[in-house]
Amino acid sequence: MRRTRPVGDAARDPDDPVDRLVLERFAFEHPDPPRPTVVVVIPAYDEASTIAEVIQRVPAQLAGSPPLVVVVSDGSTDDTAAVARQ
Repeated sequence: MRRTRPVGDAARDPDDPVDRLVLERFAFEHPDPPRPTVVVVIPAYDEASTIAEVIQRVPAQLAGSPPLVVVVSDGSTDDTAAVARQ
């Protein structure tokens, strides 16, 4: 009878010889595994005068890979969206 278990490396048992080989192979092939991307959503309404500074400060607040910054400007009457695109 075949043994079943959850899928994924987190479900691997380091005491099982087969699982240990899989984990060792992954560690060899991926010595520095990729980090997940961080997405920062900034809601903004009429923030053209400050949004550029806010966007520039985001990476300093996070360690690791550069984040994806999404600015949501719904109905701003100034140039918030245009400034955010720069």
